[in-house]
Amino acid sequence: MQAGPRLWVLPGTVDGRLGAEPEFPAFQPAVDGLEGYFAGSVIDCGAGVLGGLQQGVFATAHAQVLVAPCTANGAVSARCALDWFAGNGHADLISGRSSRWSRTPRTPRVNSNESGRR
Repeated sequence: MQAGPRLWVLPGTVDGRLGAEPEFPAFQPAVDGLEGYFAGSVIDCGAGVLGGLQQGVFATAHAQVLVAPCTANGAVSARCALDWFAGNGHADLISGRSSRWSRTPRTPRVNSNESGRR
């Protein structure tokens, strides 16, 4: 379904109901079929990374994005996730990766007098 002018979402549900998780050999050809229409795809593996589908996605991915809040707890959570990857045979997925932290203020403060002088 189209979620925006340049964003498509392929839900993993049927009529809002979760079904059985697909096996990677069935999933991969479906994703490969999208390559002719989309320059890139983002696959959310959710919290589970031990299943056959997630392992297949990790094995064939070109890049991984680990999302965590820009807080002390987020940094600890990200480190734990990276440690898990390294300790469970996925060190190749995280080697040579970089991270970027950004923070958007909850209430941006704009001083109209200051901005007019810049």
